[in-house]
Amino acid sequence: MSRSHTVPVNRCAVHGIYGNKISKFVLGPRIQMRNNDSSRWYRLKWTVIAVFGYVLSPLSWWNDLYVNLPIAYAIANVAHRLNPRLFLPAFLLTYWLTNAAGLLLLHLGTHGALRGKLPPPNKATAAKWAVIALGYAVVVAVLYRFGILRPLTEYSR
Repeated sequence: MSRSHTVPVNRCAVHGIYGNKISKFVLGPRIQMRNNDSSRWYRLKWTVIAVFGYVLSPLSWWNDLYVNLPIAYAIANVAHRLNPRLFLPAFLLTYWLTNAAGLLLLHLGTHGALRGKLPPPNKATAAKWAVIALGYAVVVAVLYRFGILRPLTEYSR
């Protein structure tokens, strides 16, 4: 006796309205998700992570002024109190890490939300993120070198 195996049809919001052929055309076969509660929560979780990554990433024009620079500046001032020579290294390292973390969270969050699974590790993408974040850190080092960026205690002098 031979049994026929049925493959479950992946569902998504577009599938329920327009049918399987259009949803595959619009979303692609790999992006379709099962339409159940666990996948909705999974996608919501990764969407929140992607938004948090966007806020930290260097892809938005406002994130440096309102997010990354204040975080790096606060940590650099704490390091400056421990040792005045640690201000610039702590600032650059923290700033670089917030940008790199933002890019990583954005990438993972969008893959998790759209495809329902995390992407395989890719060294080329990781190297590209590191170069972008390093470029932003060089800009911060130049600002420090020309005296535009200083520890809080030096502004009152």
